[in-house]
Amino acid sequence: MESGYLVMRRQDGIRGEKYVGTVRLVEDDSAVIEWPGGRRERIPLPPTSNITVIPVGSVRYQALRDSQRLEKEFSKSPVPVLVALLEEVGGEVTVRQLQDETRRLGLAGEHDRTWWNRIRQRLLAHPRVTESKPNGPLKIIDEPVDPFEKERSLPAREALEFLATPATKRERGLEQALREAVCAGQSELATYERVAAHALKAALRPWPTEMNEYTPQGVSQKVLAMAVEFLADVTKGQRHAQSATAQPSPKLGKAGAPPVAAVTPLLVGLVTTPEGSAAADEAAKLPRGLMAQACVMAVMARFEAEEAGADHLLRRGAVLLPWAIAESPLAPAARREAFAEELLVRALGLLLRSAGQRLPSDPECQWVDLVLAAVPEHTLRRGIAATSAEDLAAALEALPDRPDGGRERAKRVLASLASVPDDPEQPESPAAPASEAAKPTASSSAESGSASAADASPEEQKTQEPQSEPATTAAPADTDAPAQEPEADGDGNATDDAAPTPEALSEESKPQEPEPEPVTRAAPAEAEAPAQDPEMAAETPAVTAEAPSRAPEPTPEERSRHDVALSRERAVAHALRSERDQLKQDLAASERRYDRAGEEFAELRTRLDAVTAELAAATRRGEALTLQAQRREQELRQSRQTGRAASQAQLRQARIDGLRVLATVLAEVADQAAHATDESDPSRALYRRVLAQAATAGLVDIGTSGEETEFDPSRHQAPTGAAEQVVVERPGFAWRAAGSQEEVVLLPALVRRAEP
Repeated sequence: MESGYLVMRRQDGIRGEKYVGTVRLVEDDSAVIEWPGGRRERIPLPPTSNITVIPVGSVRYQALRDSQRLEKEFSKSPVPVLVALLEEVGGEVTVRQLQDETRRLGLAGEHDRTWWNRIRQRLLAHPRVTESKPNGPLKIIDEPVDPFEKERSLPAREALEFLATPATKRERGLEQALREAVCAGQSELATYERVAAHALKAALRPWPTEMNEYTPQGVSQKVLAMAVEFLADVTKGQRHAQSATAQPSPKLGKAGAPPVAAVTPLLVGLVTTPEGSAAADEAAKLPRGLMAQACVMAVMARFEAEEAGADHLLRRGAVLLPWAIAESPLAPAARREAFAEELLVRALGLLLRSAGQRLPSDPECQWVDLVLAAVPEHTLRRGIAATSAEDLAAALEALPDRPDGGRERAKRVLASLASVPDDPEQPESPAAPASEAAKPTASSSAESGSASAADASPEEQKTQEPQSEPATTAAPADTDAPAQEPEADGDGNATDDAAPTPEALSEESKPQEPEPEPVTRAAPAEAEAPAQDPEMAAETPAVTAEAPSRAPEPTPEERSRHDVALSRERAVAHALRSERDQLKQDLAASERRYDRAGEEFAELRTRLDAVTAELAAATRRGEALTLQAQRREQELRQSRQTGRAASQAQLRQARIDGLRVLATVLAEVADQAAHATDESDPSRALYRRVLAQAATAGLVDIGTSGEETEFDPSRHQAPTGAAEQVVVERPGFAWRAAGSQEEVVLLPALVRRAEP
């Protein structure tokens, strides 16, 4: 028994009324107890059986002094409280006895048997708790031995590899030790290793803002499999989305999980890895909508870069491609259309580049064939119409020949474009807007030529055909130049105010041949191309003469409406491009603000960690000084027991010396609390608790921080000089013996002059 301990006395047995008192003085054979109301009583030592001694800092002491704080601590982490209670009870304790003891303390009264069974397993995982026999009572080990010390010291990557390895049964506590090793070295983990560690329930710090390396190379397949399992879980909502307002998974961005913005880069990094990986193949099955489009474009970029591992890219791209082009509520129709057009242009560019520079590889040919087979029909027609027919026809021969493949589909489109004349009502192609805008001119000229060919001789028809064919595939020399629209004369024939080229003038001088106006007006650059060989033209069937008569040429009003619609579409396209640029600028500004917020958060966390470390160090120093004071008091008792000849003055001085050490501790804690800016700061609560415990030994404080009072030289210390009115900067402490009005100043209060 020591000064400050609590004692509890029960009247009339265990179920009788209890009284709680505080030990004020301990002597050799007796102790002075102060009961509620100020009444003091001297009891003999050792105490009788109806008195229970409760040491300072024990669970029972906390339950009597600050029950709310103990309940909060127990609800947050019950295992440390129960371990301390086991140590206080001593011996072997069953779970039933532990449950009764906590109920008497006002804890765990609402928990059922299932909860206690889980707590038993968690207690057995503690290094200081074991079983007396299998499924028997629990007991405390005096010298705890950590059976997983080796696992806790493993490097983070090695521990993560061990944790990701499937196992049917593991020793209790092993997984927790491995998680602690992963958390200790989490700064060494790569991106996908952090995702896997979070999936394995390792308590990681928040996702680093500077983490932007999404390369799975060097990460084991078992770890990647765990990362893919987490990505499959958080993208499940997108795969089942029924509307465009589908919310991201709430698991993202919390408790060390990757943020929403990192999911797409994580999937892109997996599906584009050039190595064979079962985890990467599984990751290719996850994306939908815009996420799938980003992955497909990344695969296309790898094909264009001619990197190794094309077979693996082809396998994953074949899985991704249908989901990227299919209708999805997560991808607007305009975005799907733009994606299909860009993908087709890049696929045709890859095919033509490979055919012109080298023999295309088999994976490249298969990839292009998949793209040609997947894009919509109207997109394919526009893309092929904007490409050189001869070069494309030759390059298509390198693609694989499979039923309903992209090669056969592209050939059918090529054949249909070669046999069907230009349609002035056909929508403008994004690949060649100027060429489409020139089609009304080419069509009207072709119609007048066709009408003239109907009255010409067969020999003249054969001569006219090869000259009029280039107009169907002619491309404009300058896609930004506006199309020249023809005007109708009084006879209804189309005329053109633009000056014809020299070749057109030479053709117009021939009396028996129609004017090749489509070549001159629709594509001026094509008019300078060399004329086709007459012998080859003779072998070409006269399609123009045998074709049915065309629709009447458009009237000036129709052409005017076409011009107005074309101008309107161009204005809309310009507005959309401006809106896109503005959105890009807003996104860049948001990213900069996010980065600044992340830096400020990291700085605040660093400051919080530093303050917490300082508070913990001060607490440790306070505990050390408290232990030192207790040792001094214990030495004092021993000296009183061994040396009866010591005078009362010497004993009193020894007690004052011990209390002066305690006053030094209180002053340091008070200084920490004075610098705290928040009322709820832990240092303030610590100071109040320590001061309350010191009051049981007779210590009282001299002033409070910020208090203005009259200067007392016996109780105040003024480094800047004395004054009538002073302000307390740090409180002092004095001791008053029980039953005496005499005050002994242990540590004077530190004061300064008060402002006038």
